Amino acid sequence: MPQKKTSAGNDASQGYSLADVMSKLAALGSDLTTLKQNQGEVMTSIEFMSKRFDEMAKRLEEVKASNDALKKENMSMKGQMTKLQAQINYLEQQNRGQNVEIAGIPETPQEDVGSVALSVLRKIDNSVKASDIDIVYRVGPTTDASAQAQTGQPRRARSILVRFASRAVRNIVYERRKSLKETNLKELHLGFRETTSVFINENLAPATKQLLYKANIERKNYGHRFLWTSNGKILVKKNPDSPAILITTEADLSKLK
Repeated sequence: MPQKKTSAGNDASQGYSLADVMSKLAALGSDLTTLKQNQGEVMTSIEFMSKRFDEMAKRLEEVKASNDALKKENMSMKGQMTKLQAQINYLEQQNRGQNVEIAGIPETPQEDVGSVALSVLRKIDNSVKASDIDIVYRVGPTTDASAQAQTGQPRRARSILVRFASRAVRNIVYERRKSLKETNLKELHLGFRETTSVFINENLAPATKQLLYKANIERKNYGHRFLWTSNGKILVKKNPDSPAILITTEADLSKLK
């Protein structure tokens, strides 16, 4: 007859001894200690990174504040430079206030530009005398004939600059310049056969001349009919009845839109 297994024998084969349990608990305790140590290291790293982040954020704010200050200073300096450039251009233009330029007169060898200029000016106002003229010369460098042959472009005559002895005579001549519209080059009896037009222009400073060029482009783009200068100032009109628009800076070109 087979023998029955006792329950006590079954529990003994499947149970753990007290030593086993204590060993497991010790191992678990060691793991918990290690986990706490790791957790402490993680927290230390997080605190370090947080501190570094705060330092970087503070530094970023300082850099941003410094950058904003530099931007303001730069804008201020740009404004001062713009004003200074405008003052320089104004003074340079004032220095040219006794000058006019005669355009449309061909250049010839051994020409007497003083006599040519006086003939043109007397066509405008017969009272102009040689003593009213201080200086006369062609504006700009002489065109190199060899360079001209290479480009194949016809030589454009340089304007004749006339500096008057007084601004009063200059202003009279400039105000009456439109009378030249009724006279062509041939009719001036200077020995030329061309029937092209001759013009009297203001002697503009380089910055004003460049602004005039840009104003002329915008004038055409937006349908303004008239563009002229008066005492170095650029003026534009859409039609004869509209008010004149004063152009002193590139920003003023937006007025033409």
